[in-house]
Amino acid sequence: MKNKKAIVWGIVVAILIVAIILVYPVVNKQINDSQLGNANLLGQTNSTNQVNTKKAADFTLTDLSGNSLTLSSLQGKKVFLNFWATWCSPCREEMPYINEINNENNNIVIVEVNVGEDKATLQKFMQDNNYKMQVLLNSNGNVSNKYKVNGIPASFLIDENGNIIDSHTGTMTKQQLEQFMQLDK
Repeated sequence: MKNKKAIVWGIVVAILIVAIILVYPVVNKQINDSQLGNANLLGQTNSTNQVNTKKAADFTLTDLSGNSLTLSSLQGKKVFLNFWATWCSPCREEMPYINEINNENNNIVIVEVNVGEDKATLQKFMQDNNYKMQVLLNSNGNVSNKYKVNGIPASFLIDENGNIIDSHTGTMTKQQLEQFMQLDK
């Protein structure tokens, strides 16, 4: 009798585990898609997602030269906000394109927010790759948390009024970046 009960409980537990495994990804996707930053895992999604207009969370961070930048000080300008890290392969793939666009275009402000790395690591990476864009330090992750970033690279397009008008998770080619940044408009 005890064996039958143990078998029945084993079957019930197995069914619950299978149900959780099958339901969790669907529920997790719905929750993530309803949030501002809808990334799942590092570079997992590679699609642009229109976001209902939402005010960009303001923040102040320091760059590699020790200068502070407050996002709201850029009001009146279109902003490309990108969360990344040097250890992130998809991030490293798109960095040359972002750097090129930064050097070629004055119609958008590119704000690179590094997630969780120290200043020395970033300085070496930027110097080794001859990247010229401004990089902000977000060592404690508080700004990426404000934007609900849970996968990188994560990009946000902010309009001249400080509203987030688009978001993207995953690496982009130069052409995709230019399209995302609406540089043709």
